[in-house]
Amino acid sequence: MAAEIERRGVAVELHVAGCEPEEELPSFVRRHGMLRKDVPEEAAELWQLFETSDFFILPTRAEAFGIVFAESAAYGLPVMASDTGGVLEAVRGEWGITPPPGAPASVYADWAVKVFRDRAEYKRLSSLARTSYETDLNWPAFCRHLVQVVAAMKDSLTAGSRR
Repeated sequence: MAAEIERRGVAVELHVAGCEPEEELPSFVRRHGMLRKDVPEEAAELWQLFETSDFFILPTRAEAFGIVFAESAAYGLPVMASDTGGVLEAVRGEWGITPPPGAPASVYADWAVKVFRDRAEYKRLSSLARTSYETDLNWPAFCRHLVQVVAAMKDSLTAGSRR
């Protein structure tokens, strides 16, 4: 995908964190390996990557609900990931591209180049990401939603027992 973006005339620096690719990688790839959030120096490196990136890419094949999408949204990063597992539940297609699994790299590259060159669209997607974080993708919002679901279940059970 990154090579496709470069072929379209946009310089790329791809930072890989959370895994350690074994194969030889292009010169535009920077390896960071596993970055643990409970190690202050590694957490700082991870947050710095979020702060200095233009997009967040997660090449996942299966996902329950990637907390990393909430983290990227906190930094206002548009997302590129495939529509698998819990990706759409986080991104909802509002602030990123989520094509079906197996979509060619050209689909992502076309979108990324278009958005990168259209700064108004980039700012719109970035704002949508940040708004999603502030309204939905944070622990207080999750807790509020959980309380609402439990209260509704309690009300439903109480109403059922009165019959």
